[in-house]
Amino acid sequence: MELQVGYQTYEWGKIGSESFVYNLLNSEQKLTISEKKPYAELWMGTHQNCPSYIKNKNSKQKSLIEVIKSNPKYYLGQNKNYQLPFLFKVLSVNKSLSIQAHPDKKLAEKLHIKYPEIYKDDNHKPEMCIALSEFETFCNFCKPEEILQNIQENEELRNLINDENAINNFEQVQSKENLEILLKKVIYADIQNLEVQILKLIQRIKNKKIKIQEINQYLEQMNNSPIMMQEFSFNISLIIQNYNLDKLYQWELMNLMHIYQVIVLNVCLVQIMLLEQDLLLNILIKKLCVL
Repeated sequence: MELQVGYQTYEWGKIGSESFVYNLLNSEQKLTISEKKPYAELWMGTHQNCPSYIKNKNSKQKSLIEVIKSNPKYYLGQNKNYQLPFLFKVLSVNKSLSIQAHPDKKLAEKLHIKYPEIYKDDNHKPEMCIALSEFETFCNFCKPEEILQNIQENEELRNLINDENAINNFEQVQSKENLEILLKKVIYADIQNLEVQILKLIQRIKNKKIKIQEINQYLEQMNNSPIMMQEFSFNISLIIQNYNLDKLYQWELMNLMHIYQVIVLNVCLVQIMLLEQDLLLNILIKKLCVL
């Protein structure tokens, strides 16, 4: 069966012909391009929000779910829901995506019953991602001891959290609850305080001199995975541009991993990815997370 797939125009998608999703769609379906329209996701599946259809020139167009329901055992085997248990997507990302909750199967079933307008089906939401191009994503939090070290060694982060009790509680008990409190302090930090701490951070990095032995140690750590490079992605493009900082020293205090071909500039200046201004606060959230 040949499918006619759908797409989503979420605002975080790449615009017009810059979008990989648009180009995939246009290669088969000959869409009318809109250079101002974001093409964020290609969907292939039976999800009711954007179902796929079967291409058929000789008869009325049918959705994929209709075809499956006509003979579910033939298409899916034993499946009580008569629909695909997965949704295939291709994403073309221009801005960082929102954080999402992925319940397990039992919780998903309960949430679907209680909030069907939000949870459209009862499936759990495990995800598998394959990089088609350069990208970055949060995958976990740093180890508790690394977070504590980051807080202790970074006055800017401590000032942004601005709650010694919360820090002390996490030092005593490294629980998810105490980590959540720290994260909320960063996410909901006062924007003026955030900008002050970021400017202090930039100045400190500019003044920092990296020794040759530190560079060699850093490169040695990368030997086991030559296409993986630690670097720091400061989401403060406007501030950086204002201060003419298009390159910064690699800064060892954040634990980030970026899928990227190894690039070393002028001994150990590393390329910095500049993201959107509205992601300003992520600079210090990333001190708590692994990228």
